[in-house]
Amino acid sequence: MTKMLVIAPYEGLGELFEEAANELEMDIDVRVGNLYKGLMIAKSLESEGYDVVISRGATARVIKEKIHLPVVELQISGYDILRTLRLIQGYTGKVGVMSFFNIVKGAESVGLLLGIDVQSFLINSEEDIKPTIYQAKAQGIDLIIGDVITTNVAKHHGINSMLITSGKEAVFDAIERAKELVYYLDKEKKIKNSYHAVVEKSKAGIIIVDQDANCIEINEQAAKFLDVDRSEMLNQQLVDDFPFINFKKVMHSHKEESYQSVLIGDHVLDIEKFPIFHHGHLQGAAIILRKSNEVMMNGNGKNFSAMYRPVLQFSHLVVHSEQMKKVVSASKQISQSNLPVLIIGEKGTGKTAIAQAIHLESKRRNKPFYLLNCQDYSEEELETLLFGKSMNNSNIFEIVNGGTICFDNIAAIPYHLQDKLAEQLEKKKIIFFEEEVEFDIRILVTTCENLAEQVDKGELSPKLYNTIHSYTLKLPPLRKRKEDMEDLIRSFIATVNAKLGKQIAGLSDEVLHELYEYDWPGNVAQLEKVVQQMCLASDGPFIVMDDVISIIKGLKTKPNENNGIHVSLDNKTLDELVNEIILKVIEDEEYNQSKAAKRLGINRSTLWRKLKTLK
Repeated sequence: MTKMLVIAPYEGLGELFEEAANELEMDIDVRVGNLYKGLMIAKSLESEGYDVVISRGATARVIKEKIHLPVVELQISGYDILRTLRLIQGYTGKVGVMSFFNIVKGAESVGLLLGIDVQSFLINSEEDIKPTIYQAKAQGIDLIIGDVITTNVAKHHGINSMLITSGKEAVFDAIERAKELVYYLDKEKKIKNSYHAVVEKSKAGIIIVDQDANCIEINEQAAKFLDVDRSEMLNQQLVDDFPFINFKKVMHSHKEESYQSVLIGDHVLDIEKFPIFHHGHLQGAAIILRKSNEVMMNGNGKNFSAMYRPVLQFSHLVVHSEQMKKVVSASKQISQSNLPVLIIGEKGTGKTAIAQAIHLESKRRNKPFYLLNCQDYSEEELETLLFGKSMNNSNIFEIVNGGTICFDNIAAIPYHLQDKLAEQLEKKKIIFFEEEVEFDIRILVTTCENLAEQVDKGELSPKLYNTIHSYTLKLPPLRKRKEDMEDLIRSFIATVNAKLGKQIAGLSDEVLHELYEYDWPGNVAQLEKVVQQMCLASDGPFIVMDDVISIIKGLKTKPNENNGIHVSLDNKTLDELVNEIILKVIEDEEYNQSKAAKRLGINRSTLWRKLKTLK
């Protein structure tokens, strides 16, 4: 029987291949990894006895160039394009399709049939994507549809994006073509590059370069140590950004080098470098990075240097209602200043999203962003974070210097520390062992509470309140911006399609009416969870009332907040209880089926079969 390896560029495609493997009873190993991450997975498994590799788009093309196994490229079909364009039908912005020739032409044809004005942007290689994105942005395009790489780059540059997801018919076609390819090639497996698996599994960071000092291999651990994207490191020289990883000297001298306790970014590492020879000829060099015994952490063992990385820009937000237009307009203006900003709104209204967008719109966009939920820390930990207590402690004002700190639940800071924090913010200085250290930090504060009332209750220091209360943004609840709901729903469906391999193209008018009639006390966050639940309960292509009637009824009866997994036993069969538990666990695990299956004590295949039967 043909042994296949599938490298799915996105999670939902992997789910479809898992489904196909179960139905066909075939030996198909499915892994998820886009572009160079997918390449590294393929390389690490190349010697594991696979007959053929299946992948999609740019990931398939990259894998073809770098491994010796035959590679079948899953084709994006007309059905896939039709489903995606049907989902965006009614979208009010300017839409562009950006991909290779066959996809662009297919989208043009389907767009004409559906009466959707789609502007085409043709790319021929990966290098074309960024300049083409700039071109689209200049032409006012605010939604790009395409494959994984184009949509990811579009999102990175502030343009909304929607992935053209593959359907089941394309998956079965790719499997059949793979079987035919293996049959006709009838080639033996080549046992090669077994070192890839060792590199990937190593707890040490490993980097390998060729004789020109270009990176040809970098494992996940090395990327974590250097805080870099592995795909961006490949085929690049590391000399400028990382002087201790300069390979030229070791290749020139043909001698090994080692360094102890070198601080690189936030890690203290021991470094070994050595040249690589083959039949007496220099082929390149390798470096091994290991954690030093001298670990620089704070006193309670938490590493506070791991920043929250904001990704949401203003262009990613759904802004059709007049209330949100005013909020975004004011946010863009205030982002250019250094004033503290107080962001007020009910839970789930998107306060953190606005905070991210303000940071990314500001001149501090390339500096750290630290989201500090003050309720998550003890008094001792907060004192360490904010002021430092010993020579070994980390202080966030030093770590985030030049960037932005977003305080959530600021009144949870012990009262006796609040005035001290206010004084530190006003002076922009840390007094650290009788030494004054200056810092430059932008302060944002998100809250569901009325801070003035907390001052009156003695929960918040008046001095701290006056320090942070310079400019206020008030976010409207979802019930007052229902004009935004349809685009929000469309975005949430697209996300579920990409994660779970669904092909949902929209909601029936009856279901949409019910959602519009609801008040949404949990706001946008609650709407997202409900749409995710509906997608799970529906086989598509449209979510209809019969599939989601229990979810609609549950909106009016179940509590909006859950601490843990709560299930009502009233008038339910055992099967209904099991299904409800599965839905709640997978929602609690943020729709990661591997984690949900592990928590439920079942394998992924069993979970997939149970999800298939949910209504």
